Amino acid sequence: HGKSLEDEEVETHADGDEPDITFDDVVYRNVKYANKTPKVIEPQPPFGIPLGPITPAANSDYLHATPEDIYRPIFKSRKIPDIVKDDLAFRNLRKDTNKGPALPPLSTDDSGIIIPP
Repeated sequence: HGKSLEDEEVETHADGDEPDITFDDVVYRNVKYANKTPKVIEPQPPFGIPLGPITPAANSDYLHATPEDIYRPIFKSRKIPDIVKDDLAFRNLRKDTNKGPALPPLSTDDSGIIIPP
């Protein structure tokens, strides 16, 4: 019972002339070292207190934005309506079921080639 794990490793190490592929492995040594080092959990501040330094807000932040003076045209109401613009707007908004399509429909033959009418 007086032997530790390290003593057993040394005994198995000294048995042969060849190096031991298990105990000489870098991963094994790193795991062994990690298991030996004490695990200290660093105390964390209460929730809401940042761990690192606080970075300042960017200058382009929407809270710090200042509106630029942009030329905005003012809508001027007219006593006499523009007949041409109103007629075009009404025609664009009107749904005419009797109106034909602007472009003729395209048809395809059996091979998939589009044939104009």
